Amino acid sequence: MTMKKILTLALLGLFFVGCSSDDDTNDGIDPNCVKPTQLGTSNVSTRSLVFSYSQPVAKSYVVEFGETGFSIGSGEQRASNSQTTAVDSIQPNTTYDLYVRAVCSETSVSSFAGPLTVTTASE
Repeated sequence: MTMKKILTLALLGLFFVGCSSDDDTNDGIDPNCVKPTQLGTSNVSTRSLVFSYSQPVAKSYVVEFGETGFSIGSGEQRASNSQTTAVDSIQPNTTYDLYVRAVCSETSVSSFAGPLTVTTASE
């Protein structure tokens, strides 16, 4: 198994342990791990976009997205080692909510920041 796969599995494991619903309970969340700020999007097209955020001390991030109104834990998730994440395999002319949480260490995650709501372009 490659190191990238191991890191992705570890991050998703932290995500599932720390997130039980879309509320910001402290279950598994470290208050010293600050949630990301400055959420933004760029390059929004019919089927993809780039989601950006800032949290300079995080080691990695977990992004979750879905059609507007979805519950955290039921959306698509992506692990990222940078402050931008490409979101693809989405539908044209559809509104999505995007969330991100910081992973500060193996045992320290932030609460989710978001939603940032964006509508993809029409075909």
